[in-house]
Amino acid sequence: MRSGLYLLAIFLFCLSFWIHRSFGKPDLDQLTYHLNYGFELLRTSDPVFAERFVKWCVLVPLLLLALCWYGEPRVWRVIAKTPQRCRALLYRLHGWFPQLLMLGATAF
Repeated sequence: MRSGLYLLAIFLFCLSFWIHRSFGKPDLDQLTYHLNYGFELLRTSDPVFAERFVKWCVLVPLLLLALCWYGEPRVWRVIAKTPQRCRALLYRLHGWFPQLLMLGATAF
Protein backbone atom coordinates (compact mmCIF):
# COMPACT_ATOMS: atom_id res chain seq x y z
CA MET A 1 0.00 0.00 0.00
CA ARG A 2 2.75 2.42 0.98
CA SER A 3 4.74 1.75 -2.19
CA GLY A 4 1.61 2.14 -4.32
CA LEU A 5 0.94 5.55 -2.82
CA TYR A 6 4.56 6.55 -3.38
CA LEU A 7 4.37 5.43 -7.00
CA LEU A 8 1.04 7.17 -7.63
CA ALA A 9 2.23 10.44 -6.07
CA ILE A 10 5.51 10.38 -7.98
CA PHE A 11 3.65 9.56 -11.21
CA LEU A 12 1.28 12.52 -10.68
CA PHE A 13 4.23 14.86 -10.09
CA CYS A 14 6.01 13.58 -13.21
CA LEU A 15 2.85 13.70 -15.32
CA SER A 16 2.21 17.28 -14.30
CA PHE A 17 5.84 18.18 -15.05
CA TRP A 18 5.66 16.49 -18.47
CA ILE A 19 2.39 18.22 -19.41
CA HIS A 20 3.67 21.66 -18.37
CA ARG A 21 7.02 21.13 -20.05
CA SER A 22 5.59 19.78 -23.30
CA PHE A 23 2.38 21.80 -23.70
CA GLY A 24 2.59 24.81 -21.42
CA LYS A 25 -0.42 25.26 -19.19
CA PRO A 26 -3.36 23.62 -20.99
CA ASP A 27 -6.97 24.11 -19.90
CA LEU A 28 -9.02 21.22 -18.56
CA ASP A 29 -11.18 21.43 -21.68
CA GLN A 30 -8.14 20.90 -23.89
CA LEU A 31 -7.09 17.86 -21.87
CA THR A 32 -10.53 16.23 -22.01
CA TYR A 33 -10.86 17.00 -25.73
CA HIS A 34 -7.58 15.24 -26.52
CA LEU A 35 -8.25 12.33 -24.14
CA ASN A 36 -11.43 11.56 -26.08
CA TYR A 37 -9.29 10.51 -29.04
CA GLY A 38 -7.57 7.79 -27.00
CA PHE A 39 -5.13 5.56 -28.86
CA GLU A 40 -5.91 7.16 -32.22
CA LEU A 41 -4.25 10.34 -31.02
CA LEU A 42 -1.26 8.33 -29.81
CA ARG A 43 -0.79 6.71 -33.22
CA THR A 44 -0.98 10.02 -35.12
CA SER A 45 1.08 12.18 -32.75
CA ASP A 46 4.77 12.96 -32.95
CA PRO A 47 6.88 10.03 -31.65
CA VAL A 48 9.00 12.46 -29.64
CA PHE A 49 6.01 13.11 -27.36
CA ALA A 50 5.60 9.38 -26.75
CA GLU A 51 9.31 8.98 -26.01
CA ARG A 52 9.26 11.88 -23.57
CA PHE A 53 6.13 10.50 -21.93
CA VAL A 54 7.78 7.12 -21.40
CA LYS A 55 10.90 8.81 -20.05
CA TRP A 56 9.15 11.22 -17.65
CA CYS A 57 6.04 9.24 -16.69
CA VAL A 58 7.32 5.66 -16.64
CA LEU A 59 11.08 5.51 -16.16
CA VAL A 60 11.57 8.49 -13.82
CA PRO A 61 8.78 7.43 -11.40
CA LEU A 62 10.19 3.89 -11.24
CA LEU A 63 13.67 5.25 -10.56
CA LEU A 64 12.37 7.59 -7.85
CA LEU A 65 10.37 4.72 -6.31
CA ALA A 66 13.54 2.64 -6.18
CA LEU A 67 15.28 5.54 -4.42
CA CYS A 68 12.40 5.70 -1.92
CA TRP A 69 12.74 1.96 -1.25
CA TYR A 70 16.49 2.40 -0.83
CA GLY A 71 16.10 5.36 1.54
CA GLU A 72 13.26 4.00 3.68
CA PRO A 73 15.44 1.88 6.03
CA ARG A 74 17.84 4.78 6.45
CA VAL A 75 14.99 7.06 7.52
CA TRP A 76 13.96 4.50 10.14
CA ARG A 77 17.52 4.42 11.49
CA VAL A 78 17.67 8.22 11.68
CA ILE A 79 14.33 8.31 13.51
CA ALA A 80 15.58 5.68 15.97
CA LYS A 81 18.62 7.83 16.79
CA THR A 82 16.64 11.00 17.54
CA PRO A 83 15.85 12.07 21.11
CA GLN A 84 12.86 10.38 22.73
CA ARG A 85 10.66 13.52 22.74
CA CYS A 86 11.00 13.97 18.96
CA ARG A 87 10.79 10.29 18.07
CA ALA A 88 7.00 9.96 18.45
CA LEU A 89 6.39 12.98 16.21
CA LEU A 90 8.79 11.68 13.56
CA TYR A 91 7.17 8.22 13.62
CA ARG A 92 3.78 9.83 13.04
CA LEU A 93 5.09 12.03 10.23
CA HIS A 94 6.81 9.06 8.62
CA GLY A 95 3.56 7.10 8.80
CA TRP A 96 1.62 9.90 7.13
CA PHE A 97 4.29 10.76 4.56
CA PRO A 98 2.78 8.85 1.58
CA GLN A 99 -0.61 10.50 2.15
CA LEU A 100 1.04 13.92 2.47
CA LEU A 101 2.97 13.24 -0.72
CA MET A 102 -0.30 12.37 -2.50
CA LEU A 103 -1.88 15.59 -1.24
CA GLY A 104 1.08 17.57 -2.56
CA ALA A 105 0.98 15.77 -5.90
CA THR A 106 -2.71 16.50 -6.45
CA ALA A 107 -2.22 20.13 -5.47
CA PHE A 108 0.77 20.50 -7.81
